[in-house]
Amino acid sequence: MTTIHKINATLLVYAFFLLYPFYLRDKQPQRYKGIWLEIGTLFRNRYGALIVLNITLGLTINFIIKSYTNNGAFGFISMIVYYLIFSTTFLWYPFYLKEKKASKYKGIWKVIGDWIGDPRSAFPHRKR
Repeated sequence: MTTIHKINATLLVYAFFLLYPFYLRDKQPQRYKGIWLEIGTLFRNRYGALIVLNITLGLTINFIIKSYTNNGAFGFISMIVYYLIFSTTFLWYPFYLKEKKASKYKGIWKVIGDWIGDPRSAFPHRKR
């Protein structure tokens, strides 16, 4: 098993532990207790868990690129490009459509936006 495969397996397990509590909360509330309740309470909604997962994936991309190219700057730039593409496309764009262009908030963007939730609820100290 190569290093890339180990990293991918670790990230898959990490994503499971971050997102499974929200599945339990929505689909099987009787099992939403113990550690799953604590993880769900920590992040409040899927958006908070996806931010943490996004940061981890960005750092992993930085590590992989830096390891293969032996160039720290290229790894850092690829991490920033990943953040810009992933965060704006999947985390912010559905919310933008929902708030500003409701007529275009349909299809896959509606599914993603409804599944992720409102980004403002991930940061409760911020005023709406």
